[in-house]
Amino acid sequence: MNEITLADFGLKTNPFDLIVADEESSTKYKLYGRADQLKKIDKFIEQALVSKTQKRILLRGEYGTGKSHHLLQTHQKINDGNYGEKVIAVYLGNLGVSFRRFYEIYIDSLRKQIPEINEFLKTLKPVEPEASVDPAYKKEKLRDNILENFQLITANLQYNEYRGIFLLIDEAEDIVQSNDNEEIQYFIQSLLHFINKLQGLPLHIVMGLSREALFKISNVDEDSSQDRKLGDALFQRFSVKEEIVLGYLSLENARDMILDRLNSARIAKNNSVYPIREGVIKVINEITGGHPRETLTLINKGMENAMKSGTKEVDGNCILPIFATHTLFFNKKIVLDWSRLAEITAQIYEKDNLLSADFERLRGKLIGEGEAVAINEFTDRSHAEKFTQPIGGIRVLLNI
Repeated sequence: MNEITLADFGLKTNPFDLIVADEESSTKYKLYGRADQLKKIDKFIEQALVSKTQKRILLRGEYGTGKSHHLLQTHQKINDGNYGEKVIAVYLGNLGVSFRRFYEIYIDSLRKQIPEINEFLKTLKPVEPEASVDPAYKKEKLRDNILENFQLITANLQYNEYRGIFLLIDEAEDIVQSNDNEEIQYFIQSLLHFINKLQGLPLHIVMGLSREALFKISNVDEDSSQDRKLGDALFQRFSVKEEIVLGYLSLENARDMILDRLNSARIAKNNSVYPIREGVIKVINEITGGHPRETLTLINKGMENAMKSGTKEVDGNCILPIFATHTLFFNKKIVLDWSRLAEITAQIYEKDNLLSADFERLRGKLIGEGEAVAINEFTDRSHAEKFTQPIGGIRVLLNI
């Protein structure tokens, strides 16, 4: 069978090939199932703008649940003037667990967003410690120099009537990926110093963290003899009651997310999720629990399989092979044990010839999910009951 193209699906581009948020995608795609979280962010910003001192809030969610998307969208909304004039946001991501990089990105962002401040920025002292500083204290001196410049910059912005500066910190994955505990420890210590020394200024913080990052920060100094851990000290600076938690998506929200992506690549928008079969979305939602990035990943792989096989619809045949190799994000398990499936297939063939015939004929269709296979499509009505029993607690004998 000949391969088909995206044009055969009525799409100009593949809307699922980019699943990690960046500035373009955070503007292009909407957030679904996040109404409460968006209200909390709005409330936090509005309250912070009334305050003359630093406000802080945690944005917590698993890997791939939309932390970067929320932070980037918030960055865009603030800088587009949605909260009034003289309010600025700086997105701080991909820092490499570096406090110096934290400062450099902040400076670069200010230069681009507020050109009139460039002359003042040139007057700031270099943050690199002088050669005369004892090497053992250079990291501490670097941190002190950065904090001093932050104070001077904020004072200048206040003088120029800026009402609030929002730092949107998106460093969860770099922390998780780093194997350098000393590096992480220095970064967390620096953030603590930043908060403690600058808490009297309208320099507000929205910090995105995953469960893995929270765990790593909590245990970064587990061998320390100190009673008070760095991670605990940092988290105490944020109110747990006011944190913003990103959960998984309902089936309806997952469908809306997929539809939004499809419409972004269509010439004319509509309410159909074609070329994705409705039942496929339901099954993926059950298996992933509604995990946003994982849902998009599986849909993208299904689209690729459909195009390679020349199938003009992403159905069970396109998805099933993916389950045999895909590792779930949240528990790192393979979705489908292919060898176990082979054993089940062999047992069907051994025990019942008619059932095995139905199995072959209906392979690739979704049984009991979405477009259910009708009872009259089975040679024997009892086969319908046999075929639609759940395996491992998941009702997936989707038309294999």
